[in-house]
Amino acid sequence: MARRRPTLAVISALGLIAVGAAGWAAREKSADLRRSCPGGVLSVASVGDIMMGSDLGPARRAAADTAPLLRASHVALGSLSMTLLERPREADPRGPVGGRRHADQLHDWGFTVVSRANDHVADFGRDGVGATGRLLGRAGLASAGVGGDLAAARAPVWLETPCGRVAVIAATSTLRGEDPATPTRPGIAGRPGANPLRYSTRLELDPQTYRALSEQAVRLGGAPPDADGRLRVLGATLEPGERNVAIRTVDGADQAAILAQVREARKTAALVIVSIHSHEPDNASLEPAPFIEAFARAAIDGGAGLVVGQGPHRLRPLEFHGNGLIAYSLGDFVSDRRVAASLSANPFDAARTSEGAVLTAAFRGGRIRSARLHALDLSAGEDVAAGFPRLARDGSAQSAIAGLIRQSGARGAHLVVRDGAADISPATPTGRPS
Repeated sequence: MARRRPTLAVISALGLIAVGAAGWAAREKSADLRRSCPGGVLSVASVGDIMMGSDLGPARRAAADTAPLLRASHVALGSLSMTLLERPREADPRGPVGGRRHADQLHDWGFTVVSRANDHVADFGRDGVGATGRLLGRAGLASAGVGGDLAAARAPVWLETPCGRVAVIAATSTLRGEDPATPTRPGIAGRPGANPLRYSTRLELDPQTYRALSEQAVRLGGAPPDADGRLRVLGATLEPGERNVAIRTVDGADQAAILAQVREARKTAALVIVSIHSHEPDNASLEPAPFIEAFARAAIDGGAGLVVGQGPHRLRPLEFHGNGLIAYSLGDFVSDRRVAASLSANPFDAARTSEGAVLTAAFRGGRIRSARLHALDLSAGEDVAAGFPRLARDGSAQSAIAGLIRQSGARGAHLVVRDGAADISPATPTGRPS
């Protein structure tokens, strides 16, 4: 009797079984890594923004390439820029949304904790804030930077690792509407939301622009400039200067409260990680806003070993400071183009460049010991849709972070690409990598 040739369905089933078995073996291996602490070294993997659509097929395929980096770390941190609901509605106009499947996908990817402090936290109101936390918790994921009131949002989330406890504190400087959590007061319940790092903006204008706006404001019935030349227009403060520039000043109370949490956490934590979501000065900028630089450095001075940023959908420089490492933006990790296209009404999401990287770092005694940057390819591939991550290979890794290499070098962080990833090292007094 002639042997039957296997059908396409059988071949497909066997392929799925093989992929599943390989995935199970990889998860078992990563579980072993997360149960030990070789050499007392605590490993962390960090990524940027995560925004998935209803179709999780591309995410599952992308995970096969990127999950090993996350699963090989004691802590794997991402920024979740979407709401999770029990019964989500596809293409909801209120904002990016998913459900339990999305929480499970994050867990399967290898994440252990997500930051939720960003400008999408209140897209679905207080019900959305609560539902997201519950679904993440059921999937075994911790979430930082959001709480039932301001005190809860400010507090660190604690992760137990074989190398000691890790504290993750998350905040956002980019805020809309009811994003910020509010404090609980006698007789008044606080509002759920994000841990805010607010700021004020004043505009210094060149003489010609200042004079024209001053005259126009008075003509429209506004108050004239005060004795110091300050003019209030539509809630903004305008001042005379030499050139047109926006100057942002951090809210001192917000910064002091967050840094107090960092210092307190460091007393008992093996490592403190600070996540900061910031689009400022705007998505087009290759550099962070000066007040974010100052905040990140102060967080390291206060005891954090790692400060990771996200928000502008692009990579921003890396910098060594004190005993820690600052990544001002790791860009996007998942940026489903179909979801991004629906967010054009949000000015912070209107221009999406979709650059991204995975940062892996090793710490001992709360101090940075080594770090690598793994560039991501977020373009459409043979089996992966645009906006879903694949590791950049060979020469594409060098080109993907060429600008970042220059920017970080100017800050004393040297990136050298080897085997598809960049080793990150601080400069010595001679200006060469250490």
